[in-house]
Amino acid sequence: MKYLVHFDFDLRNAYGEAYEVLTEDELKMVKDFSGSGEDVYLGEIEGKHSEVYGTLEFNDWKIISENQDDIEAFGRLFGNNIGAFTMTNKIRESLGIQ
Repeated sequence: MKYLVHFDFDLRNAYGEAYEVLTEDELKMVKDFSGSGEDVYLGEIEGKHSEVYGTLEFNDWKIISENQDDIEAFGRLFGNNIGAFTMTNKIRESLGIQ
């Protein structure tokens, strides 16, 4: 099962928004990380000396579709994400997971 998730959040120094197709394991990782108090580091996405990081809370993301046909169509059009970053990769990096 896959999920289309919308991330919409404010982090220190920046506002972020992304759409990402998640597997069940990735969704569990996002749920476990949300509200943990640990920072997710997004890098210098607004140029030099603009390090962007902050905590990911439960209200910073939502599942917008569980319809597998819709998710497959999204994947054909956009790949697995739309945004300047892939949130699950940034969470993995923040947790030290390769």
